[in-house]
Amino acid sequence: ITYSFPGEWQDAMMPLVEYSFGTLTDTSFPVGAPVVVATPRPTEIPALAQTYLNDKYGYSFEIASGWAVDEESDDYVSFWSDDENAWLEVITWDLGTSYSLSEFAEEVRALLEEIALDENWKALEITSWGPMHEDGREYYQLDYLKHPSEEYCVEHISKVLELSGSYPAKPYGFIVSAGTCDHSLDIHWQDIEAILRSFRL
Repeated sequence: ITYSFPGEWQDAMMPLVEYSFGTLTDTSFPVGAPVVVATPRPTEIPALAQTYLNDKYGYSFEIASGWAVDEESDDYVSFWSDDENAWLEVITWDLGTSYSLSEFAEEVRALLEEIALDENWKALEITSWGPMHEDGREYYQLDYLKHPSEEYCVEHISKVLELSGSYPAKPYGFIVSAGTCDHSLDIHWQDIEAILRSFRL
């Protein structure tokens, strides 16, 4: 299958497709098949240890102790926990000037569901979806469980989708994603929640 995207989205989409979703194949899958969640997500938010700042786009967030950064480019930055069982990535898209926040968010969700179909994932369950308003910020949050096949774990993933505070003068959309497998949820979910809540433009 070949995916095409408008304008400057084409190059920006490839890291998201290949890293977040996997290799694409032409199959079918009933999106929304149930996933049994063995472990409830922890809710306490811990203190974080260090601040990351992206100089080009001006965003920042707090990172838990022991997490390492891999700055592949200004447009794609990833982080891993010290045991490599939890991850976070920030992808910056140049959207042009014609997108609303809801259109951007719907585009990302549609891509996720399309790839689940094409990849023939065992299950995709969207657990939370919608606009959020917090401390003067407006963004969308997309939480889901991903189970591509029996060879892989059930992964808990949360995405924050936000436009530049100066959009459309600075026509950027940000996808901040973090996740961990079910067996590492008790260890890492509190850090993931805290990191995502600390994201600032």
